[in-house]
Amino acid sequence: MVPDTTNEKEKWDQMMENFELLYECLNAMGLTQQALKTQIKLNNTKVDQCSQDQKLIAKKVQANGQAIAQLTL
Repeated sequence: MVPDTTNEKEKWDQMMENFELLYECLNAMGLTQQALKTQIKLNNTKVDQCSQDQKLIAKKVQANGQAIAQLTL
């Protein structure tokens, strides 16, 4: 009995197509992760800047409060 090579070739072709689809999905996930990593870095930079700004404002408010207290005495 001769093996059905056409059927086996179709199965292999389908399996290779599935691997290609899987590779495309993994590649898309990798690109998405890179984009997210970049966004997280930018957000971290913005949060750090906000923290520094908040500390500076707190110092200015404290200095203003002390100046007002001295003026009202």
